[in-house]
Amino acid sequence: MYRVLFVDDDEAIGFLVARYRIWKTAGFELADFAYNGREALEKLSAGGFDLIITDIRMPVMNGLDLLRCIREKGYPAIVILASTYQDFTYAKEGIRLGAVEYLEKPYSEEKVAEALRLAEDYLGQEREDAPERYWHALLEGEDPAQLADSLFREAQDRYPQDGERMRRDVAGLLEKVYQKMCEQAPWLKVIDKKDFIIGGRPAEEAEEIFKELQWKIKQYGLRSPDVMAVRIARLIEEYLVSDHLQDILAEKLELSKDYIAKLFRGRSGMTISEYTTLLKMEKAKELLRTTNDKVYEIGEALGYSTTDYFTRLFKSCIGCTPAYFRKYSASEEKF
Repeated sequence: MYRVLFVDDDEAIGFLVARYRIWKTAGFELADFAYNGREALEKLSAGGFDLIITDIRMPVMNGLDLLRCIREKGYPAIVILASTYQDFTYAKEGIRLGAVEYLEKPYSEEKVAEALRLAEDYLGQEREDAPERYWHALLEGEDPAQLADSLFREAQDRYPQDGERMRRDVAGLLEKVYQKMCEQAPWLKVIDKKDFIIGGRPAEEAEEIFKELQWKIKQYGLRSPDVMAVRIARLIEEYLVSDHLQDILAEKLELSKDYIAKLFRGRSGMTISEYTTLLKMEKAKELLRTTNDKVYEIGEALGYSTTDYFTRLFKSCIGCTPAYFRKYSASEEKF
């Protein structure tokens, strides 16, 4: 949910805009109001906002001066300027200063909704770029302590007075950086389940997490990723429960089974059979959590002919029986 600061010297306009239905569905929260640019700056310094919608003509400090101050102080919020058609020359100056859109007054719900859609695209792209930036920094061997410091400073700029949101922001970005790694080494999603779960770790461990990620980059040779190994992993997922999986791989890749097995083990550190089993156990966990299918039905769906064998295999990989997992997984962090 993106937080919006609405700035306009006409209190009645703010009251009207606050009643728009879009705030219930648009993914934006109309978090606060200010009645001139100086008051808006005070609120920006005290709490995190993602979007500022500001009138241009206001007493004390106008919208253009507010925009200049926002950029000078480095606040990460994006700005949409609003004014009448006669002020369009000022609006063009605002766009030059970094405003992302101009909203012509008088306000209407349709105009504000369109402006919010544009802002959402802009904010979404801005957030999507950050994981890519940190991932490349890791590949280039940048210092984990500096990366963690940069990560926290950016989050603090967004949420200067909201420590909980700041920590969630840091943890969310770390998870996305890890997902970037998994794109180049899909097997990490299953072999790291027990010892590297970013989502369950406090954001304060960012430096340690960056160190672990760099270690894995080195361990799996991700500075020069193997496209064929990734393709093998994707095909295993696609044909997970098929009979004669390795024959299918050989046919799809037009390579010998021995070569495929050797290549995959060299990159992932495990055999195709081991990887297949781990994927099936992850699928079994998902089915146990989300369906009422009986244990034997889940085993059969994953290609196991007997319930006893499926149960023994599940316990060996996960550490408990399927029945125990289903009963307690919701309250047990280790699962």
